[in-house]
Amino acid sequence: RDEAILYSYMGIIYSKKKETFDKAILYHSKSLKINKQNNWEKSIATNYSNLGAIYFKKNKYIKSLDYFKKSLILNQKNKYPLGICNNYSGIHTIYFKQKNIDSAYKYAKKTYSLSIKIHNPYITNSSSKNLSIIYYNNKDYKNALFYKKEEARTKNIIHDKETKFNLNLKKTQLIFKKEKELERFKKKSELRMKQKENEKQVFYTQFFIIGSIVLLIIIAFILSQFLKSINQKKTIQNSNLKLAEQHKEITSSITYAKRIQNAILPPTKTIEEVFKDSFLIYLPKDIVSGDFYWLEKINNKICFAVADCTGHGVPGAMVSVICNNGLNRSVRERLLELPNKILDKTREIVIQEFEKAGENIKDGMDISLIVWNKETNSIQFSGAHNGIWIIRQENGIPQLLELKGDKQPIGNFERSFPFTKKEFNLKKGDIVYLSSDGYADQFGGERNKKIKSINFKKLLIESNHLKMSEQKEAIQKFFNEWKGDNEQLDDVCVVGIKF
Repeated sequence: RDEAILYSYMGIIYSKKKETFDKAILYHSKSLKINKQNNWEKSIATNYSNLGAIYFKKNKYIKSLDYFKKSLILNQKNKYPLGICNNYSGIHTIYFKQKNIDSAYKYAKKTYSLSIKIHNPYITNSSSKNLSIIYYNNKDYKNALFYKKEEARTKNIIHDKETKFNLNLKKTQLIFKKEKELERFKKKSELRMKQKENEKQVFYTQFFIIGSIVLLIIIAFILSQFLKSINQKKTIQNSNLKLAEQHKEITSSITYAKRIQNAILPPTKTIEEVFKDSFLIYLPKDIVSGDFYWLEKINNKICFAVADCTGHGVPGAMVSVICNNGLNRSVRERLLELPNKILDKTREIVIQEFEKAGENIKDGMDISLIVWNKETNSIQFSGAHNGIWIIRQENGIPQLLELKGDKQPIGNFERSFPFTKKEFNLKKGDIVYLSSDGYADQFGGERNKKIKSINFKKLLIESNHLKMSEQKEAIQKFFNEWKGDNEQLDDVCVVGIKF
């Protein structure tokens, strides 16, 4: 599969320039051959669609149309709405080029209807443009005007999306750049201080050697050095003032970044409305956090996750924005409901975003994700490194069950594999806990050691009889007492949900 994906990526790269179209066809054909040998129908459909697009660019409309229709058959068989919509778009565009207006109209209407259903403004925009032209040529000005307005509306949506994403990305990059500049400035200041100290040591050594010979010269020299020292202190004081001003500016920028990060988190009120009896503990180590929680509704199901991105502070927050966007796109654009499929698609999106940097970025995310079916009162779980704990009362005795995640992250990983899914039927009174590793990894206690997972689970069992609000207080109190005067080691996010 990796070889087929690689050939497909090579085909996409070569399809960007007219002079390399033939190479693009070669690599897509190689990918198609491997996918056919393994009967990977979704990948075969993608190959057909890519070949159709290249032949369209080469103005070979008959061959392009044949590939788009082959792709459509497989996408309809596998009920893949985005693929079907892309196929409709390609087919109606070819008919439009061939001046086959009846067929172009038929498939343009299908493209428009399905693109509205799956909320894809890009495809809605192109189909609206062609429908507007068709209606205008048929002197149906009312419908022509309607689709021209649709074209303008979706164009604005696309522009707003791209502008908002680019703006947030630039602001985050600016914050990261300023933090790096502050770190370099600190290092230069420390080096300058060390150099001054070395100069003083040299001076005092010379003082004791020469002092026994020429006392008057030494006194004059001491006086000149004293005046020099005063100037040095003034210089250092000015440097410290400048450093304080830069620190204030960076802190202000990071505080603004926190407001941006808070905007992507689901409101506490929304969580309380969905999970009536629950608690949330969210303790960033710095102003911004690499941990985040996520909630999304789809049909009659609720998707909820606690995620832990690489690092903390500004770098962790930057990764969290990308990972949160990957989860949203997996559900909103791809309409995925199964937790393992959501994580597979999120990993694909995150890797694609990191590849845009042109570097081999190893950052990523650990996550525990549940999908709650309210009708059947059951949950499906998938995880990257992180798992969940379920506590159920059996004859008045709390029993803890642990569902473990797969031992791989969301991100680049040499031995990656499709995520697995576990299912669990809930009973009234069951409590599900999701947590990042920041709580269990905190140092403290009498021997200054980690809390560890085993003690965390023991705490959950012991406080299980309490109300959820009281459990939250007990868990926070234990954490603060254990930490004591130690610095918080990592971001902390703990969620408890009683069903």
